Amino acid sequence: AHVLSARGELSLHFLRAGERRVAFHFAVEAGGVYYLFKPGYDEALARFGLGHLLLYEVAKALVGRGAKEIDLLGDDMPWKREWTAQLRPHAFHYVLRPTRFGRALAAWKFTALPLARFVIDAARARFGRSPAGDEPRSIEGEGEKP
Repeated sequence: AHVLSARGELSLHFLRAGERRVAFHFAVEAGGVYYLFKPGYDEALARFGLGHLLLYEVAKALVGRGAKEIDLLGDDMPWKREWTAQLRPHAFHYVLRPTRFGRALAAWKFTALPLARFVIDAARARFGRSPAGDEPRSIEGEGEKP
């Protein structure tokens, strides 16, 4: 954030209810493109569509500044499909320190976790889902809502 701010590319937007911040965007604005890295909102107010309200207001401001594009980044998610039908391939890049902890984290992320997923998927394929019908949850978690 400090580097982006120094380059004039950091873009933070907040939606307020009175004095309270109820939604935000952590984004980069560069070359006429708004790259939305991290949206967020108060879960207790989810029924009001705060993420959509904020994105609408940001989009209006961007048009006023002559921006040419908003890139929502990341995985395909239902809320993004309400704004666009366009999909782009994306990739994740990880930077880990060359320390014991960094190497352990890399081993977990890129070896142990994929192996565990493979074993779980193979067991499900062979034995089926649990009788309770519980849906499995992603180990890493799913994308955030706006």
